[in-house]
Amino acid sequence: MTSIRTGLVFLGAALGVASVALYGAAGYSTVVIALWLAALALVAAALAGRGGPIGLPSGRDVAAPLVLLLGFAPLYLLRLDTVPVQVNSDEVAIMTFAKQSAGAHHVDLFGLSTYFGHPIALFVLWGKLGNLLGGIDLGHMRLLHALTGLLTIALSYAFFRQLLTLPWALLASALLGVNHAFLMISRMAMRENTVVLVEVVALALLLVGLRKDNPLATFAGGVTAALGFYVHFPGRMIFPLWLAFLAVIALAWRDELGLGRIGRLGAIASGGFALVAAPYVIAYAKAPGYLTAHQREALLIYPQGRKLQEQWVGAHSTPIASTTPTSTRTSGTGSSTRSPGRCSGSALSSCSSPRSVIAVIRSPSSRSSASWCSGSPSRSWSARRLTTRACS
Repeated sequence: MTSIRTGLVFLGAALGVASVALYGAAGYSTVVIALWLAALALVAAALAGRGGPIGLPSGRDVAAPLVLLLGFAPLYLLRLDTVPVQVNSDEVAIMTFAKQSAGAHHVDLFGLSTYFGHPIALFVLWGKLGNLLGGIDLGHMRLLHALTGLLTIALSYAFFRQLLTLPWALLASALLGVNHAFLMISRMAMRENTVVLVEVVALALLLVGLRKDNPLATFAGGVTAALGFYVHFPGRMIFPLWLAFLAVIALAWRDELGLGRIGRLGAIASGGFALVAAPYVIAYAKAPGYLTAHQREALLIYPQGRKLQEQWVGAHSTPIASTTPTSTRTSGTGSSTRSPGRCSGSALSSCSSPRSVIAVIRSPSSRSSASWCSGSPSRSWSARRLTTRACS
């Protein structure tokens, strides 16, 4: 049986390399997508049943996401056609490109769209889902994005539950749901919250794989993290952040967890990530400059991004002389200066001690337990740590 599984892994890897090489040489085709999907299926089949058991969630863990869905449904779904009142120009553009992409033939699902070089695969999916809901118009596309936001809140519970007890995981998901930026963008006919959906699912799978020493969950987490390349630009950072997390574990807690386990699961996740992300990387490398220019302009680490920011504010870059960052706006009548907060981050960020995270992962009971999530308070972040002011 072991030899068969090993053979399936190598066969899947060979098909994956062949699909990526064929895509790079001849472009997108039915053969390319068939080989690519076959590679994913073979590797997943070979890894199924290996490692520690994940087990089934308890009844309470099944009920908690449902409670979140029902609780936030009115906030996310009511009066979508009138709130927000203003129709953003991006809503019109995204609906237009989704309609065009969903109706096009022979679309390169690995490629870039003409909408600022954003991945075209999401536009195809968005357009087809909009048609299933009743048509690509403002009401239905706002409904689609709001439903995606609700699904993200529910699935974020699976991520938080890997590290927290049930009440705290429920509270963490609720805090994501009431985040004003996430709420309002979800009520618009956009697609930005898809990257948060991919993030929470990928990190939940990767954490399950690491805690339970389960190769299949780890592989699925790497594959899901790579899907971030196909939804929105920030999704590219999901897997690098996971690798950085593994590096910290390997340096600080290698004796408790074992370098072999960390390295093996890291390699499995990296293989799944590379197999899925590689076609997009090739498409991006071959894309004309006008399709990739926006991505450089959107990030301040590039000169193009800093130049665009200067044009927006009518200023020029100057060295920072103070150790406390400040931002100054000058107008014809005066100026105002503000000092930013001490910390900023996404709705999923936390300043809790990483040692408490490791305590959950390295616990022997977390590997042998049939439960899919952390259970006792001793394997979870303490309430005191969670209530500590972020970044204090």
